[in-house]
Amino acid sequence: MKKHRFIYIYYLPVLVLLVSIGLFNTGCGILPKPDQFQLYKTSSAPIDGFILSDITMAKATKDNELLLLPNGMVSLKRPNITHSSFSAITSFSSGDGLRFYFRTDRRKYESEPGLVFEFTKNGSIVYDNGVKVAETDTIKAVPGKKDKIIILSDADYFQITVECDTVYKGRTKLVSSEFVLIESINSNALLSAIYYDNIYGFNRDELLEITEESYRTREQKIILK
Repeated sequence: MKKHRFIYIYYLPVLVLLVSIGLFNTGCGILPKPDQFQLYKTSSAPIDGFILSDITMAKATKDNELLLLPNGMVSLKRPNITHSSFSAITSFSSGDGLRFYFRTDRRKYESEPGLVFEFTKNGSIVYDNGVKVAETDTIKAVPGKKDKIIILSDADYFQITVECDTVYKGRTKLVSSEFVLIESINSNALLSAIYYDNIYGFNRDELLEITEESYRTREQKIILK
């Protein structure tokens, strides 16, 4: 009996180490991976995040807020949500602005960029699979100014709005996806009040009026003005 007890105590640290390694490798949440995060993580519908750049260049600072440092890049995913509305209040203190990718995948955006929206201090540009479909120098990012960006994606229709100004609305042949990718263009950028959910149940004008309070939890009914 004493011999068995000695063997158990002797090998206990080894067993603990092996179990810990196994839990880490299977992603059970004991030791979260440094390039992964969640927004609204206590909600029944969290947003899965993945850092695509150097991990020091992006950080979830609050439950619905992201900080991107120069050239930081993340992907956000809502599983099984492809007809969606995405919005965030953006601001940056330096650099050029932000780039958004949608209707693509975080694993292939470099070769298949999908729909790309560049919101910079020089203006706004929209690309459909590499082809420029819109450009304006009147809707631009201003350092220190907060702007609400809304991207609607519904079947073959998509619309991009900054505050009350429509950058582009039209149709595309690109297939919808669960991802929105966000990239800092040499900027220190903050995205707050992030919202990413199913578009069904709202018309496009109502989505422009979603109040900031409705972003605080994903388990309450969205409050409209």
